[in-house]
Amino acid sequence: PPPPPPPPAALLDEPELYAIYRGTVSNVMEFGCFVKLQGFRADKEGLVHVSAIAPGQVRSASEVVKRNDEVWVKVLSLSG
Repeated sequence: PPPPPPPPAALLDEPELYAIYRGTVSNVMEFGCFVKLQGFRADKEGLVHVSAIAPGQVRSASEVVKRNDEVWVKVLSLSG
């Protein structure tokens, strides 16, 4: 028989400041996009401002990302 699958990776409780996480774009607004972080026990979602989405000038987040895109994000601040 094949070997058993590896155990699932442990889920995290809280994001760490300045850490980088994989996430999914949950909503796109003109001023930025909301990203739901993957790998956490509870839903963790944050805003990526349009000025931080890509190098250079971006007028609207929809120029660069769309809903359900998988992205990497760096946590720059925490609230709540």
